[in-house]
Amino acid sequence: MNVAYALFPVGRGRGLATAALRMMTAQLREQGSRPVLKIASGNHRSLGLAARAGYRPLGTVTTQLGTEIWHDYAERRPGDVG
Repeated sequence: MNVAYALFPVGRGRGLATAALRMMTAQLREQGSRPVLKIASGNHRSLGLAARAGYRPLGTVTTQLGTEIWHDYAERRPGDVG
């Protein structure tokens, strides 16, 4: 499943995206899934959102074009280190 999100500037900084991501994560966990986020390296707002919503970095992937680095984030679970 792929999910994308965006907020207009007027909606930013109020915790809306964090709440939405936490709710989506909880729903996916109930269905037995472990969501992974793919975030472009220059998308600092989404990188911060991932951290606030309890996700941790898994690694990076460079596209074949070599111009875009994506960070994979997975939900933190009890016992996770780092």
